Amino acid sequence: MRKTVIALMVLTSALWAEPDWAASYEAALAQAKQEGKKVMLMFSTPTCKMCNYMKQTVYEDERVAEYIEAFFIPVEVNIVRHPDKYGYKVIGTPTYYFLTPSGEPIGRMMVGGADADGFLEQLQSVNRP
Repeated sequence: MRKTVIALMVLTSALWAEPDWAASYEAALAQAKQEGKKVMLMFSTPTCKMCNYMKQTVYEDERVAEYIEAFFIPVEVNIVRHPDKYGYKVIGTPTYYFLTPSGEPIGRMMVGGADADGFLEQLQSVNRP
């Protein structure tokens, strides 16, 4: 019986592969410094269809979720609750910034969504020297 429960837990976690999100922008930076990872900062709104697509489809892709977990601390900032946007420019949602652990932007911001393959390519390009 115990083996069955463990097998179900492993299977369930594989089905919902979404990465662990930081509780706040500040927490993401602190965790990134501690773990030596980059920050994946996503600006969104609750009514953003592409934001919801990214959360419900793209982040659920096992390859994307594993890559984010390995190299990034993801954090989502709702611009309705945080209209100051921490000083970042947001032209539409979702808008992504990839940051060093000290909060410096890496490359250019990304506006809009992508399918799993395209988003994975974007994540990998952030890690290239």
